[in-house]
Amino acid sequence: MTTAPGGSGTPRRPTVAAVIVTRDRADLLRHTLLAFRRLTRPVDALVVVDNASTDGTAAMLAEEFGQVEVVRLPENEGPAGGYAAGMRRAVELGHDWLWLFNDDDHPLPTALERLLDVAAGAPRRTAMVAGWTYDEEGAVRPNGLRWRHRQLPAGPRDTRGPGAVPTEQAPYPVDVLVFAGVLVRAEAVREVGLPRREYFMMCEEMEYCLRARAAGWGIRVLPVPLTVATHAGSTRRAEARTPWREYYQTRNQLLMSRERGSWPELWFWAVRQAKFVTAAALTGPHRRRRIALRLRGARDGLRGITGRTLEPPAAPPAPPPEPPPGGTARPAGGGGRRLRVAMLVMYPDVPWQRDWCRAAAEVADLVEIVPLTRLPPPAPAPAAGRPRPGPAGALGLLGAVRWPGALGRLGAAVRLTGGGPVRRDPTAEHPRYLVRRPHWRPSRLLGRLGDRLTVRRLERVLARAAADGAGPVDLLHGHTRWAAAYLPELSRRSGIPFVVTEHDAAWYDAHPGLPLPTPQSIDATARMFRRAAAVIAVCPPLRDVLQRSGLPARYRVVPNPVDLAALPPVTELPRRRPATGVVTVVSAGRMVPAKGFDVLLRAFAKARTDDPRLRLRLIGDGRERGALQALAGRLGVAEAVDFTGHLPRAELLENLADAELFALASHAENLTVTVLEALCCGVPAVTTAVGGLPALVAESGAGAVVPPGDPDALAAALRTAAAEAPLVDRRALATATRARYGLPAVARRLERVYREAVD
Repeated sequence: MTTAPGGSGTPRRPTVAAVIVTRDRADLLRHTLLAFRRLTRPVDALVVVDNASTDGTAAMLAEEFGQVEVVRLPENEGPAGGYAAGMRRAVELGHDWLWLFNDDDHPLPTALERLLDVAAGAPRRTAMVAGWTYDEEGAVRPNGLRWRHRQLPAGPRDTRGPGAVPTEQAPYPVDVLVFAGVLVRAEAVREVGLPRREYFMMCEEMEYCLRARAAGWGIRVLPVPLTVATHAGSTRRAEARTPWREYYQTRNQLLMSRERGSWPELWFWAVRQAKFVTAAALTGPHRRRRIALRLRGARDGLRGITGRTLEPPAAPPAPPPEPPPGGTARPAGGGGRRLRVAMLVMYPDVPWQRDWCRAAAEVADLVEIVPLTRLPPPAPAPAAGRPRPGPAGALGLLGAVRWPGALGRLGAAVRLTGGGPVRRDPTAEHPRYLVRRPHWRPSRLLGRLGDRLTVRRLERVLARAAADGAGPVDLLHGHTRWAAAYLPELSRRSGIPFVVTEHDAAWYDAHPGLPLPTPQSIDATARMFRRAAAVIAVCPPLRDVLQRSGLPARYRVVPNPVDLAALPPVTELPRRRPATGVVTVVSAGRMVPAKGFDVLLRAFAKARTDDPRLRLRLIGDGRERGALQALAGRLGVAEAVDFTGHLPRAELLENLADAELFALASHAENLTVTVLEALCCGVPAVTTAVGGLPALVAESGAGAVVPPGDPDALAAALRTAAAEAPLVDRRALATATRARYGLPAVARRLERVYREAVD
């Protein structure tokens, strides 16, 4: 127990200093520091160790985070030196606990509060307390290992799979853990010392934990995710694929065993490194380089050589500024050749699908191909002074469209050149080709003939695009299993790899109200997934559904992107909305049973009896609208519910930005774009626990999650969220969400998938 000065025995509030180590990742550091502003129990000090950054980190900290204590190192000392410098400074400041972070990990809002509760109930000689982590794809990653001359998992073994939700929340002891949100007792640091600077990187956490355990201190882990690993834009994945890290890992593992004087442990690591060398000789890139570095690391570790003996590669240069509208797109990051991608979508006039096209156009050159059952007639050229087609009609759209008027609804003036079933639209920003798709469906035989003819025409488009100067297409990208059905055959004939993005789990999960999939459709989907270079799921729960369905594939997770250009600037958002006489709750979507608008109306009626300030605005249309209006009348809340019908996207975003709360009562979702847009506008969200929404709301630190189909729980959540809405920092919420789900961040993740598929 921490007592007040003077020995009176009165408990006092322990002080906590967060220590963040960074190098040349200013954007990630900004995202991490903003997350600390959303903590329910704020830290008492922030210490940032700048590991000789050259990307403007110091200027960013001085301009945006003047209250942060900055320790700038004259040269790069790696994570080991950074943690040592930061922990020394935090101890000098006299704080009771040190909270350790890298710049690409950030805490969830209740993380510190829960860790301090664990520390208060732990034995006196507990040096470190930590939790689990959400990785970049939203999967749960445990923390902590047992150490008995070999690494053994610690904690509840049945909850360690990706995406698992722990059922047992009692802290458990470990011997070794990773410094990702680890709370360290300052008293233990004074007794044990600091991390070994000479390790530079890799294994410095392991060595420090084992040193603390040898001194009689304990380490405990709470099996609940308390931090988020924000690897988008991070160098961790790139470093994991580069061989120079293997040198430090090999050297420091053997060096640690040698210094501990444990010959069984040394023998274990020697055998382990021999296995790694053998694996490097048989699989993976950089085989000779990896073998050489492993052997060099083993030699230096056995000789006791320490320090920065191998220079890591320099941080990637900052990307050039965005081009002006109509300018040349910037090249892809990393210095690689810019890829050419053709994208397949269901409906080109749906906003979220246009956002996917914008994300692809951010990192690749698009060839626009739109299969239509009937080509639209040529339209006159735009008159002088009339604006050219907007982004909706200019971006690359490869779509299996069921109706001929879809392009007209995009607002694009279509001018076609050439005749026949393949024509070019010269008004588009990127090369666009319209393809007439036969719609023969009187029998399965004729349908298959029509599909084969469409594939032949799509193949002609790829050849014509290359001849017109666009260059050969490197990758095909389709959305949903049925709209991407052309891709396997097109890939086989053209030799171009393809990827598929799946957005809906209902078909795979046999959702009530939908017909069961036929054996033929399951076989076709399995063949397509097996041949795809990657299958992208928009959230981890959807990936888990696909894996449980027994469909073999190379699964990746890339969330739905949000076009930040359509949103109001963060500076125009109020930092906090003052409490007023009206609390507007907005919900948007198709008015169908799966969206649960009837549950939302019942919950709203219950919540409004206790809080008459509440008003509900339902945006959207559908076959259930009349029944919902009648239900609102029967519940006595018709005057407090506004049915707006379908709204253009600009008006939808205006309604979201003006709302106090966003509510979604769906029975089944994955990663709903409207929830992302609401959070990007700084609006807290109250949703049901379906799909990827629980992790999304938990990461935001605002709003609530309730079971689907439970109006009582939803009503209680609405009342609580309405009372807390004036306390939400809307700018911080919007900034954090945009940094993770905005178009640039998602485009970087999409580019990684593209390059993996091509390579």
